[in-house]
Amino acid sequence: MRHWMANLLLAFSLAISIYVVEARVNEAVQADRLPDAAVSGQADSGLEEMRREADNGDSYKQNVPEAGVSASSESEQADSGLEEIRREEADASVSSETGLDPAEPDESDQREGQLNSNASQDVPAMELDAGLADEAADEKTAPQSETDSRSALVNGLAEGFQQRQTKFELSFQGEHEKLVDLMPELVQQGLFQEDYTAYVLKSYAYKIRSANGKSSISMTAEYRETLEQSAAVAKRSKAMLKELLDPGMDDEEKVRAIHDWIVRHVRYDESLSRYTAYEALTLRSAVCQGYALLVYRMLNDAGIETRIVEGTVESGDHAWNLVRLGGGWYHLDATWDDPLPDRGNEVSHKYYLLSDSEMAKDHKWTKDYPEAPESYR
Repeated sequence: MRHWMANLLLAFSLAISIYVVEARVNEAVQADRLPDAAVSGQADSGLEEMRREADNGDSYKQNVPEAGVSASSESEQADSGLEEIRREEADASVSSETGLDPAEPDESDQREGQLNSNASQDVPAMELDAGLADEAADEKTAPQSETDSRSALVNGLAEGFQQRQTKFELSFQGEHEKLVDLMPELVQQGLFQEDYTAYVLKSYAYKIRSANGKSSISMTAEYRETLEQSAAVAKRSKAMLKELLDPGMDDEEKVRAIHDWIVRHVRYDESLSRYTAYEALTLRSAVCQGYALLVYRMLNDAGIETRIVEGTVESGDHAWNLVRLGGGWYHLDATWDDPLPDRGNEVSHKYYLLSDSEMAKDHKWTKDYPEAPESYR
């Protein structure tokens, strides 16, 4: 009888795998300003580089290579992955902090940002969850290809993040080990379906429980801006556009009106603590992430395509925008066009609709973005 019970428990343990990941996105990117140079900072969202360092548990060893996010957490593709799960049940937790932690600006009208990436991983002892195997065996679900399951998972992640859900459940049909390897990339694909969402995410965590080729993913997330606050930004943006834009304006005139309004009405946050478009509108102060998010929101609401760019300058990380006009893309850095200290209605256009070569003189971007071969002027 004892041998029979031992074999039954072993069979349950061999059928179940559990994987837990927690990713935290630090303080968002804050772009500092240089007087006549580029700002320091990456996308204020703080999804830059996520590094995970694995601690060996007493009864389970796991190696996790470096992973990149581009939080914020701001986010890039990550090679996580349990190297050898071998269908054993295990709990693994990963915490990762990424983001810009900018320094205070100096007297020469300069804003500096510094990227800090820290991550740690704790792997507790294994525990048995035999009930999951029974649950998976009893489920009657229609077969789904791994490609379809992956696409559905990405779309589910995107919807959860865009709705600012703090907890949501997803499923995946396919090999557990493959899902563990793919999950960081799939999270990024879901997150960056919409730049605004990607740069208001503060942290996320997920737990994968697998049995018999089917996985359940429990997601938790924390945001710098609530769904209500994002809705308030959108409402305020539409109201302002009615005042700013005239029916006869072409797209460039609309871009200029929005750029100039933001520069005149938002001042750089020298406390380096305000990262959102909501704070830029309600407190009239933000770091580069807040500027880039507000530019993104207002331009999109005006029907003009734009992207948020993560990059660096000599003094650190920075974020700005790419704008599409007449089929071409152009760089726009509202943060660096806003004098520091603030000078009221004074507006610069030094970083307005530039080409890649012009922007590359003092800005470097860290991801692949649409090319901007020529300046607008």
